[in-house]
Amino acid sequence: MANSQTQLDLLKRIKLQTENDDDSVAPSSRATAIFFFIRTEATSFYGIWSMINTSIKRSAVLISEELDKLDKTVDKLNKKIKKLDKKIDKLDNKVEKLDMNINYIKRYSKIQETVP
Repeated sequence: MANSQTQLDLLKRIKLQTENDDDSVAPSSRATAIFFFIRTEATSFYGIWSMINTSIKRSAVLISEELDKLDKTVDKLNKKIKKLDKKIDKLDNKVEKLDMNINYIKRYSKIQETVP
């Protein structure tokens, strides 16, 4: 860290000197400092990119696993819904029969009331 700070200070000094056309710093040390700084930054950028990329991949795997679980749950629920639909259809048929029987009984009772 201290070395990179020293290199950064050197780069700042180089920048100021080049703006003032000061040649007190040798071009070779300028190049060394610049390459060190670029190499450090490139490594940092690669490290950041690598962390982000790894994080995205892990997240994608976790999301994929969760979607698979959700898909299985939805399939189970669909099967249960089909069973419930069948039971409801059976109940509807029974209710229709009961309605028919009730109507028959009502008509029969009306007929009985009218007949002396």
